[in-house]
Amino acid sequence: MLGNPILGENKQNSAGVSSCIAVGKNFNCVITGSLKATYMIDLHCHLLPGIDDGARDLDDALAMARLAVARGTTHIVVTPHIHPGRWENSIDNISVACQQLQSALNEHGIALQLSYAGEVRLSEALQGQVKRNEIPFLGSYDGDKVMLLEFPPS
Repeated sequence: MLGNPILGENKQNSAGVSSCIAVGKNFNCVITGSLKATYMIDLHCHLLPGIDDGARDLDDALAMARLAVARGTTHIVVTPHIHPGRWENSIDNISVACQQLQSALNEHGIALQLSYAGEVRLSEALQGQVKRNEIPFLGSYDGDKVMLLEFPPS
């Protein structure tokens, strides 16, 4: 299991109950006969304050987090834009912003777990960003890294 990414696989236990196992720390969701999930995971969210076109500030981020929890979300993978020339984000500032927001959520009693990745704009810079380990990936699947890729408008 990986510490940050969230990807899933389906399994069935000996009693025949389906479950989806999310790759990440302590994220198992059991799907019962009524198809109610124990956990709701948002894999694409612009919650980090002030680093892209999502939450403008901490107050916005906390309000968005409260709404997500009220609607049943238990975990969010924050995925700020990584778009050279527009949103100059990388794994370094995203990880710090995620840790800071998680601390604020905890301080305000908002029961929401965060992890991070990036919504990466397809550009000529992408190959270099990957080589320099600047891109936070969603996780891996069959040994390959998985990225949330944003294509430019056609």
